[in-house]
Amino acid sequence: MPDRIVVKWSRRVLDEGFVAFPKRLLRALPKVFSGTSAMDQLRVVLAVADYRRPNQTRVPSLGLLAFVAGMTNDDFRNALEQLTNRGLVTVNGGDDALSVSLDPLLDRIVKETTEKS
Repeated sequence: MPDRIVVKWSRRVLDEGFVAFPKRLLRALPKVFSGTSAMDQLRVVLAVADYRRPNQTRVPSLGLLAFVAGMTNDDFRNALEQLTNRGLVTVNGGDDALSVSLDPLLDRIVKETTEKS
């Protein structure tokens, strides 16, 4: 683990790995995620981002993503549906092979963090 990461969180917290959290997302949080389900929706997004790899050939199961997010399958599915209904993600496949695109969310983050003149 790079020292620049360890110094931020400690090896005890990083023992299972980490998810990159962009500064633009940090600034956009209040505009993109709000309400009582905001934390669950963010957990879903971070679990999906955590699974992504270069040259990925397999998609995860809903159960694996729910586990990574620390949620039940039903709670994960509900938050994912909310994100879909809000137009922040697109989903294809079923519970055994779930393909989730974060592209709409990424566009929204850029929009919310781009200075307007």
